[in-house]
Amino acid sequence: MKQLPSGHRGAGAESARRTTRRRAIGVATAAASAFLTAAPIARARPVAGAPRAQQLTRARRLLAVERAALAHYRSTPRTVPLDADQMVAVELAHVQRLERLLRRLGGEPAQPAPAPRVPQARDQWLAAVARLERAALSGYEELVVALDDDVFLVPIASAACADAQQLALVERARGIELPAWPPADR
Repeated sequence: MKQLPSGHRGAGAESARRTTRRRAIGVATAAASAFLTAAPIARARPVAGAPRAQQLTRARRLLAVERAALAHYRSTPRTVPLDADQMVAVELAHVQRLERLLRRLGGEPAQPAPAPRVPQARDQWLAAVARLERAALSGYEELVVALDDDVFLVPIASAACADAQQLALVERARGIELPAWPPADR
């Protein structure tokens, strides 16, 4: 896709952005759905969930990952072809959602860790954010398995879906095309 000067909003750019976004949403939704509803997860999730202490531990670990991702998105290098403001808004919503979840589970969110060192080189930044998004998806999987109240699952699954979408956008910015879904060979 042709790189436009910062702030340029040409009609072609908007159309390409909508197409990219539409495709990313489709891929992210399919990936998150498959990720969260896979048979091993469904079998692993007991009706009663994990003990509350494990739920709190998993939610706190995930919160730390989401805070690190938020710090990275707040320091997005100008050379990265992503809408940093939108990514910050999404990650901030995830942080707030996890803080609310921790309180509803009867715990308190841990104090934020010192801001991580955020690389400013484009490729290093994209690789670091891709690792964080993958870690967040794994964290959401662990949390879904642990939760015992289905009321909590909808917002957590929604956040996981958004992170899958962000991972798709980050990978695309790295030049990695995600395969179409469903695979053509099926």
